[in-house]
Amino acid sequence: MSNNSRKPVFMHFSQSEKRGFFFILAFLAVIIVALALRPILTQRENQKYNFAEFEKEISQYKDSILDNLDSNDFRFFDNNNHYHSFGRKLTPFTFDPNTLSVEGWTKLGYSPKQAQAVDKYRQKGGVFRKKDDLKKLFFIDDEDFQILEPYIVIEHIPEREPRREQTSERPLQPAATKKIELNTADTSDLKELRGIGSGYAKRIVKYRQQLGGFYKPEQLLEVYGFTQELYEKVAPNIIIDGDEVRKINLNTATIDQLKRHPYLDYYQAKAIVNYREKYGKYATVNDLLKTNLIYQETFDKIKPYLVVQ
Repeated sequence: MSNNSRKPVFMHFSQSEKRGFFFILAFLAVIIVALALRPILTQRENQKYNFAEFEKEISQYKDSILDNLDSNDFRFFDNNNHYHSFGRKLTPFTFDPNTLSVEGWTKLGYSPKQAQAVDKYRQKGGVFRKKDDLKKLFFIDDEDFQILEPYIVIEHIPEREPRREQTSERPLQPAATKKIELNTADTSDLKELRGIGSGYAKRIVKYRQQLGGFYKPEQLLEVYGFTQELYEKVAPNIIIDGDEVRKINLNTATIDQLKRHPYLDYYQAKAIVNYREKYGKYATVNDLLKTNLIYQETFDKIKPYLVVQ
């Protein structure tokens, strides 16, 4: 073999060159992986901040709640009345806090327990002499008071009865000597009934106006402060003329007209009108039971006040 034959030449890298080479390879690998994952990450990021579907589900859920809302449930939002909220709804109307019944307080939007608290406060001698006195009630905050203030009318301020000296004999009030027709009697007539003074007489007349008339004597027990004992005293001397009861035409009444009746709230009034707009005029009063918020108990109470024309 000739001495001039060349030996193969091998590439030789120093230690620092090897480190640089592997660093470049690793860097290129990271870039390739990042470019491959970028579409997936971008899609997930867009999905992460896309609330359209979630908001659609919330809207559907809220609509389903309002469609099936029970008449005694005050916890949901009503788009048509800015006094309503998820915490509590207020449906204000003109009222005197000294005479408003327990049912009236619940109609305003407060719970039965809160309404009973007002009743106990007044039974213990509590009196509302000015509008600001409503703030004494623990459940009426500043926001509630601002809503209610324009509707507060204090016409009746109870007077404290003078203390009587205890005697061994109790004076007897004579029983009424004539029958009193409950729907036409004025306060003077009513005071002829045994146990009925000026306060009770005014409350009876006021509640009669709200109802549209009494159709049975037992409705007196719905008057604020009226006890079973007092009712049993006056019942034998009471008569009722049903023709004096004011009727509500189901085919023309508005939501405002319906909700003013003590036996109906806002949601029930709205359900009555919505049913009429959707299915046409009511053929009979019994059709009211086809609405989704009028149940048998409410229907039995309100039926004498309704007419279809």
